[in-house]
Amino acid sequence: MRGSFAQRLFGGFLLVLAAGLAVLGWQAHRFETRLFEARERAWAFRELSLAAAALPTSALQRHDSRELDAWCNRMGAAAGARITLVDSDGRLLGDSDVSLDSLTLVENHNDRPEVTQARAYGQGWARRHSHTLGLDLWYGAVPLPSERATKPVLRMAVPQARLANEEREQQRLLLFSLVVAFLTAAALALLSARVLGGRLRRALDAARRMGQGELDARAPEQPDDEVGRLGRSLNQMAARLEERLRELAEGRDQRERILAHMVDGVVLVGADGRVVHANRGFAAILGLAQPPAPGSRFLEEVRQPVLAGLLERARGHADALTEEITFFSPVQRTVEAAVVNLGGAGTGAQLLVMHDLSRVKLLERVRQEFVANVSHELKTPLTLIRGSAETLLDGGLEDEAHRRAFVEKIERHSERLQRIVEDLLELARLEQPGVRAGEESVDLAELARGVVQSFRDAAASRSLALEWHDPGGPVAVSGDVDMLERAIANLVDNAVKYTQQGSVSVRVGREAGVAFCEIRDTGPGIPAEHLSRIFERFYRVDQGRSRELGGTGLGLSIVRHVAELHGGSVRVESELGRGSVFRVEIPVAAALTS
Repeated sequence: MRGSFAQRLFGGFLLVLAAGLAVLGWQAHRFETRLFEARERAWAFRELSLAAAALPTSALQRHDSRELDAWCNRMGAAAGARITLVDSDGRLLGDSDVSLDSLTLVENHNDRPEVTQARAYGQGWARRHSHTLGLDLWYGAVPLPSERATKPVLRMAVPQARLANEEREQQRLLLFSLVVAFLTAAALALLSARVLGGRLRRALDAARRMGQGELDARAPEQPDDEVGRLGRSLNQMAARLEERLRELAEGRDQRERILAHMVDGVVLVGADGRVVHANRGFAAILGLAQPPAPGSRFLEEVRQPVLAGLLERARGHADALTEEITFFSPVQRTVEAAVVNLGGAGTGAQLLVMHDLSRVKLLERVRQEFVANVSHELKTPLTLIRGSAETLLDGGLEDEAHRRAFVEKIERHSERLQRIVEDLLELARLEQPGVRAGEESVDLAELARGVVQSFRDAAASRSLALEWHDPGGPVAVSGDVDMLERAIANLVDNAVKYTQQGSVSVRVGREAGVAFCEIRDTGPGIPAEHLSRIFERFYRVDQGRSRELGGTGLGLSIVRHVAELHGGSVRVESELGRGSVFRVEIPVAAALTS
């Protein structure tokens, strides 16, 4: 027999199943036939008992055929069956299916099996063809009480056709049940065969894959039968081999992960100039979306002639070649690059490692600029103070007409030095790591109103209108009152100093969960190219005028730091000849926004 193991198993099961269901159906048919007959018999005798109890005994004693035949007709109609009353001599006293006039023509019934059984045993039951009615009938009979030795008999006849119809319905139901059972069992058998066949196929497939080097392949081990034990043996063999290979792969993967997450850029270039491997740090330094793919040409992917030149120069060195190089695309970067020839000088692959120095260079440049700016800011007042002091010491003290002017100059520039030092200390404090703004509730409107009042005289001395826009209620924020007052004062001070004519207005309000303080002036405005840098330390739009007005160049930087410490921001809008608008925004205190 050809076919798979599962197919042969399924075919054999179907043969056994068909034979078993055929025997079961035959036995069930026999049982149902007996069951229907027993049920019909019980019903017939119950109906006969009820009818016998209702029999008019007086008419039976008189042998009144007319009344008895009418009674049989009523009983037969009520029971839906033939009711016959047989006298002790075998003639019919009444019959529900035979007319009264034809009763005398019906043959004697004393020899009927059901009649003789009823007289002998108290009940009679038989099945035969009725020549009188021309039907196959079930007959049930019971004797009636009588003083005569031979008792009259009450008989009921039920057409077998009624029982046969019901029996055929039950046979169809039985046949349908057998067919459903066969199909269900066949489906389950097919499923079981497929499951078993699938387990065998998976075990064979796992063995094949293991043989091809796929050691992660596993055969099914459950249930714990012959197939499961075969799979367990295969899996144990593969697991031992896989464990040995995993130890080797883990060392390799660990090195790969370290290389991939290095901040330094690393690339291995083959002897043919193609990339063997590159990490993400290399792509980040060069501004590439992703590292060059293995197999791609290094010069086509990188497009940095300075790196190509470095690789070429390194070929003549047996040891590592380290140089500090700068390239300008996509942004300017300074890196320390080291190249090693893995195959010796002049041949083999080259390993290039780049360490980004751009941030270090930037911090160094910022430090140099800061030192230069501080030195420049301190140099001018110190020079003037020293010059004035030397003049006084060289005889200026006796010059009554000019000595006061020199002393006033010394005082003025000493105050300027003090302001610079105080602003530097304040800026240093704000820039310290871990510095946080206070969490006290501050009414920004009341704070700004006080700052405006303190600058009334300064604005009046310059013939400026200093306007205050009352918000009509408190504007609460959470923060440090001294810091916020210093920031607003710096902005109002700048607006008053740099506005020659017109007005300065201060407005405080709240919108979209943010409190703001807006200082608007009608001064000369700020050129657009300076707007992005005016919050830097010591940055001035007009160097001469700023120093003339006593500015330190640190005020706006302090404002920016204060706003950021409070979780807010500061921005500026300006137009030449039409003035500027500085706006500080700080989140509104949560307790007062509900």
